[in-house]
Amino acid sequence: MKNYWYLLPSLLVCYGLAVYKITNTGLPEYDSVRNFFIVQAMTEGDFSEFYHHGSPTFYLFFWVVANFSNNAHVWLAVNAGLQTFALAVFAIRFANIFQYNRWWQMAWVLFVGSGTYWVYCTRSFAIESLTMAVFACLFWFYTQPHFALLNLQSKQPARYFWLCFALLLTINYKILLFLPVFIVAQTLVCENLTTKHLVNNRLKSILQILILLALPFTVLWLLGIILGVSWKTYPATWYFLLFAKNSNSNVWREVSTFSWDIDFYLQYLLYFESPFLLLGLLLFLAFYWIEPKPKLKQLAAIKILLITVLTLAGMSVLPKAPRGILLILPLLYGLAFEGVFQLFNFKLAKFLKLSKFFEKLRLSTSATIANVTTFLLFFFLFFSQYQNLQTHIYQDTTTNYNQISNALAAEKDVKLLTTVGINAKFFLPNSLSFKTLHFAHEIDSFRKQGYTHLLIDDYYKVVKATSFDSLAAKYEKQTILALPEKTLLDPMLHLEHCEFTGHTFQEALLNQQKMEKEKVQLKLVRF
Repeated sequence: MKNYWYLLPSLLVCYGLAVYKITNTGLPEYDSVRNFFIVQAMTEGDFSEFYHHGSPTFYLFFWVVANFSNNAHVWLAVNAGLQTFALAVFAIRFANIFQYNRWWQMAWVLFVGSGTYWVYCTRSFAIESLTMAVFACLFWFYTQPHFALLNLQSKQPARYFWLCFALLLTINYKILLFLPVFIVAQTLVCENLTTKHLVNNRLKSILQILILLALPFTVLWLLGIILGVSWKTYPATWYFLLFAKNSNSNVWREVSTFSWDIDFYLQYLLYFESPFLLLGLLLFLAFYWIEPKPKLKQLAAIKILLITVLTLAGMSVLPKAPRGILLILPLLYGLAFEGVFQLFNFKLAKFLKLSKFFEKLRLSTSATIANVTTFLLFFFLFFSQYQNLQTHIYQDTTTNYNQISNALAAEKDVKLLTTVGINAKFFLPNSLSFKTLHFAHEIDSFRKQGYTHLLIDDYYKVVKATSFDSLAAKYEKQTILALPEKTLLDPMLHLEHCEFTGHTFQEALLNQQKMEKEKVQLKLVRF
């Protein structure tokens, strides 16, 4: 492989976007806080939640990291590094497929790496970044020339593809949704599934795939037993995720198996991502329809397009959140970038009849257009994309959850209840008794158990736990501290919960705007 060190400056810029202002806040949302305490418990020898969410590889990875540093912001920085690694892999693969020069590759990195949700994801302590890192490797093998899903001979990319897929299943079980996508895309583009050699060896290939898929599961299952986790836990977790989760995973659940807010992702892309994105996608479709490409390049482009379209189609009828399209975001941005590349790579010069002008200046048309375009992309990215990030991410990074901890430090024998949200727990000492409420009627029984304080955390409004709506008025005279909390006003936080609340895109934003009009979002009550 040739040297790609010239990508490092662009990658560092994108990494900087990911970690910018990261120390201003604690952990941004529920899953991040939950994951933090699971890893922290593992460092203390408690592996009871090693298989939480079916993601033992994620917890194992950060258990190792935690042995070097127990600082949550270091973990976030490592998490951002994983997604930056994924960005590098995607950049190199797209450059190989579409034959970009160095300038275009650096511009590609900046274009994709400054996407709104891409940056948002890197700032959470959740499974998405590690998922993306492994998915990028899977994409690398899937888009190799002459790839065949059932050709597992030595050194064939399919063998590494299935290993990556197996590893992904131990990080994010929802990767299962991509299996039919990969099969359909491969079948539509290539004839490799039905060649004589593969038909004759199909059963052998399927058996090899099953062994590859079982390998990481077996290793992690045995590791769990060694660490003291019951042998039943991992199989039971998968049973719950696949068959029982929809029945009781969200006590306020109002979401059916299918969701018909079909334009959710289109609205999301229009509202939050680069305006260059949809324009570039239209240009890509136009140029690849008009002008034939070399066979391998054409097949790779169509395969990427099929993965993107099939995933969007499938996700559009399921319960939605922006993370539903995270794995195809670099593909969307990459295809859009290719559309822009086609526009500037000779076509604009031909249209404007500038080729002779460049020749008179003794400049290569392609090199000149590439450099001019790169400059325009730099300009656009850092004045438009950064503005997107400033509006949707950076302005909501300061937190007042730490003030709750400071207020409770002056109290004695504190036992704290909170309405659904657990973000305050990150700032509290481990010795403090902390209990999360799911319904308002639970308060009386916990008061009898000696709980002394209640944090009315408006996170309950994000998840539609409406039974808490009357608490602010009920305990108004007992409120000892009331604070605003910007992190609860983040539109992305509200959109991410649509999967669980059943909100449409517009309903989620209306709920966020309603909360934004309120002066305070945190109220600390002393019983």
